[in-house]
Amino acid sequence: MPRKRALEAAEQTRLQRALLVPGASESAARTIWNIARDDAPVGRTTAQRVGAEALWPAQAVFELLELPSVEGGPVSFRCANFQSLMQYLCAQSSTYAAALRAAVVAAPGGLLQTLLYHDEAIGGNVLAAAKPKKMSLFHLSFKSMRPALSDEVGWVCIGCIQHHEASRVDGGLSAVIAAALRALYCAESLEGFQVQLPDGSAPLQLRLAPSAWLVCDMDAQRASFGHKGSSGFRPCLTCTNLVKRDAGLSDDFFVSFEQCDLSRCERAPDADVFATLDEVRALTRRKDVEAFEKSSGFNWHPRHLVFDRTVRWRLPPSQSSHDAMHLYCTNGCASWEIARFLTALRNQGVKRETLATACLQSSWQCHGRAGAFLAGLWDARLFNEDDTLYKGSAEQTSAVVVFLSFFIGRFLLARGLCPPECESFACLAEVLRWIRVLRFSWEPAGAARCQKLSELQSGHLSAFLAAYGADALRPKHHGRHLLAESALALGWLT
Repeated sequence: MPRKRALEAAEQTRLQRALLVPGASESAARTIWNIARDDAPVGRTTAQRVGAEALWPAQAVFELLELPSVEGGPVSFRCANFQSLMQYLCAQSSTYAAALRAAVVAAPGGLLQTLLYHDEAIGGNVLAAAKPKKMSLFHLSFKSMRPALSDEVGWVCIGCIQHHEASRVDGGLSAVIAAALRALYCAESLEGFQVQLPDGSAPLQLRLAPSAWLVCDMDAQRASFGHKGSSGFRPCLTCTNLVKRDAGLSDDFFVSFEQCDLSRCERAPDADVFATLDEVRALTRRKDVEAFEKSSGFNWHPRHLVFDRTVRWRLPPSQSSHDAMHLYCTNGCASWEIARFLTALRNQGVKRETLATACLQSSWQCHGRAGAFLAGLWDARLFNEDDTLYKGSAEQTSAVVVFLSFFIGRFLLARGLCPPECESFACLAEVLRWIRVLRFSWEPAGAARCQKLSELQSGHLSAFLAAYGADALRPKHHGRHLLAESALALGWLT
């Protein structure tokens, strides 16, 4: 191999571009570079230095924040400086700068209302017993950046923390989110600042609205607000009179999951919720605190977001929205009903293998996919042992719902097989169809469209109860009823 030599400026620029290719590790990029440029090979140290120089402008956007740990020392995590982040993104991408300008123009009064999203990601071997690379990633976008919200490029990462580090924080992930909100809603963000645009036009004035919305699944919502969720007496974050099924309360004021009429669910204003939660500060006995946690549905900790008076109004509980994908198609209502429906068919002599064969022989076209995608929908590994869950991805779950609804209309109804189950599944398919209309339509989700979603979901719940009974209901069957409200408030379906 030729002797390694110092890189010229032009070569260093090309190597930086190679090291920043998405999906390619630093070592893989260096190996390919050395194969293509065997006359000028690059060593590991040089590649690391060049890569660090390429990443430095992006890394400089993030600041190191420290929080107290349960052991007494500090826990550090990275969070973006909002002003630096916006300036960096606009300098790097004229497309993002144009989208940001459009969002400012569309925002009421020019105030950008932030949308926050966080979820876990695992690097390395996802099946390993220990997952040291498991992280929580926090993303941000804007309510008025509607056309770009359905694409991941419309969301930018504003922070991250390793899972084992978050568990060390005094107050857990909720305290981390509170700290990130304090950093985001600094004086400069609220008073406004100017961002230089790459096209040389007039600077863009950015100013944040005083509060954010959280788009999340149920696990993220529980972690964010310190809420007990389905394990608590009050499983819903915002419905004050919704209680778990075995609560043993006879008062008509309280309702359970099988309630189809959402108007019976009471919502307390955020101010009343915070005032009630603050009563725990006067309790001194652990027994009284535990009783308060049970009745309120929140775990008491002074650093949890809902108990932190300095920042809780930046993200109040009423501005938290579940996303339709997790509610329905990722370990959600559709995932469970697919399994239950297939069990009902099997009891009538219709095997899963028969459905798979019919699917493959029906010449279905699924988003231009080949037959391998259709065959993969029926992989035995996607069905758990007790046939209570379809474990496919959101895309696979949606495709199975479409096929089974076609199968119902084409074969089952004429033969009179499983009429209540068929009715429930047909209602589910219509709900998912309307969700697709709301998610991908360019028109805002107005009152009429959101009302139709509520009616379709209530109709499905009634049919589901007739087919499977109240014992089959889970918290997500209630949580989905809040989709229409958040869609109306946001102008689009999450």
